[in-house]
Amino acid sequence: MDVIEHNILLAGIFITNLEQADDILISLTPDGAQRKMNALWKWCSINFMIINAIKSLLMILGSIPKGLPTFRFGNDAVTIVKTAKYVGLNLNSTKRNIFEDRHSKKASKVRAIAETLLGLESMVGVLPVWEARKLYMALVDPHLTHGCEISLDVDPDLLKLLEDVQNDFLRRILGLNKRSMTAPLFTETGLVPLRFRRVALALTHLRYLATLKADRYVRVASDDSVQLSDDGKASWAMNLRYVIHNLPFNIVLPPLSTMMVDAVIKSVNAGLRAYLQWSISDPNSPKRYLLRGRLEPEKDSAPIQKELCFRHYLSVVNPKRRKALTRLLLSSHCHALERLRWVEHRRPRIDRNLRLCRFCKAEIESPEHALLQCTASADLVLLRDDFLAHMNNDIKRLPALNSMPVLEFFTRMISYRHTISLVAKYAFGVKEIFESTPMLIPALPLQWMIQSQSTDQFLFMLQLPWLLIDILIANSLSS
Repeated sequence: MDVIEHNILLAGIFITNLEQADDILISLTPDGAQRKMNALWKWCSINFMIINAIKSLLMILGSIPKGLPTFRFGNDAVTIVKTAKYVGLNLNSTKRNIFEDRHSKKASKVRAIAETLLGLESMVGVLPVWEARKLYMALVDPHLTHGCEISLDVDPDLLKLLEDVQNDFLRRILGLNKRSMTAPLFTETGLVPLRFRRVALALTHLRYLATLKADRYVRVASDDSVQLSDDGKASWAMNLRYVIHNLPFNIVLPPLSTMMVDAVIKSVNAGLRAYLQWSISDPNSPKRYLLRGRLEPEKDSAPIQKELCFRHYLSVVNPKRRKALTRLLLSSHCHALERLRWVEHRRPRIDRNLRLCRFCKAEIESPEHALLQCTASADLVLLRDDFLAHMNNDIKRLPALNSMPVLEFFTRMISYRHTISLVAKYAFGVKEIFESTPMLIPALPLQWMIQSQSTDQFLFMLQLPWLLIDILIANSLSS
């Protein structure tokens, strides 16, 4: 047999076969594949062994040659397949990304696992966030990161299938809606976004390969892949470079040798923290202003700023109060500032200056206004006075509410670990008061074009209350 023609050459070593959980023969030509099959069949016959041709599969990676022969073990034909599973990874030889099926199947499986975990709440009650986080790391994360060292995320659509599972799970345990921001899911729980976690694990795998002896096949394959990448050719290492370059921050990438992996890992980790800090402190974001400049209380030292940690307010025991405070901080609350930002029920987005308080009808209904400023509701004022009295008893140096800007007082108010349960209780009480009164939705000057289903005429409406608009829409569509 012509060894050079039929076998893969990696760093001067010919790779003819691999024996793992499933033994495989590897060949670059159809003739070479059949010769190896014949040699294996003969060896088994001499050693009193039988190869099961029915359970054997043959997959062709790349373009299928013309006049493809029938491959056999003895007289039994071996089936040529397009899809197969090897060492736990689903492969598809007909798709541009051979791991595409693996991503979709793994996403479906891990979503079922995540939903089963969340279904426990119907039997044991609402899961505390810390315990739900531990269950996530033990049962969900291993599936989301499975095979990430091999199947790199060069296709963003396939990665999104897995990211959606992570995001949905975290939103559920935090009590947030599907419109909520993504970055706080991680800055508040201390978990790493899946995209970065998979890259970090792939880099850690490359670092592990550097510790192996030079004659180990996997080390040989790694070195060969890095050399191909340095030559500008497609390879696993080139895909890794592509994934790193597409992270949402600039990173100076040194030559991707196994000796430089530690420097790359440090750069990725530093970039992640800077990216998350920018995400929550972005001055152009109208939804993250309550997270800017906040400090995380430490048990034995002064509060400090942290980009990624398990926040102290998530330890509030009462789930309703904890979720009320979480929604308030992460802009997923019931107040008009957030709700009227949405487009829903044929209602467009309302300008910020028109999202007025349902009680005083004079100021924007924001979290800080609802908790600390509005005086148009007697129940609200009574609740606030009681809350501030308790806070002053527990925190001797708490400044007076009118002695500083309201946002600064709000940030100070949530920065104490031992009174955070009291703040959560107050946030829940304010939520109950506001939800007991309908939200103020203004009548706006509008120009809508609504095409009738029965005619091609258009209906123009200008300065009409929402109820009248709904009636006219219904009449137009039914005519």
